[in-house]
Amino acid sequence: MSLIDGSPRSAYVRAKTKLKLIVLKREDFKQLNEEHPALANKVLMGVCSLLSKNLRDTNNRFTEQLLSIC
Repeated sequence: MSLIDGSPRSAYVRAKTKLKLIVLKREDFKQLNEEHPALANKVLMGVCSLLSKNLRDTNNRFTEQLLSIC
């Protein structure tokens, strides 16, 4: 989310297995957008898709919890 709104990161993760990580800072994303807008759009759509899925999942869990106490 920090990539989108520039706010400090709001979460941390710890991997259970080895992985390769790509860090894309906001300034680097801005440069990518200027030099390769189609690629930047694909990156942004991927981030938005993940955020949308997480929001939907959270909403579903919230609704289930709310319904269970009613």
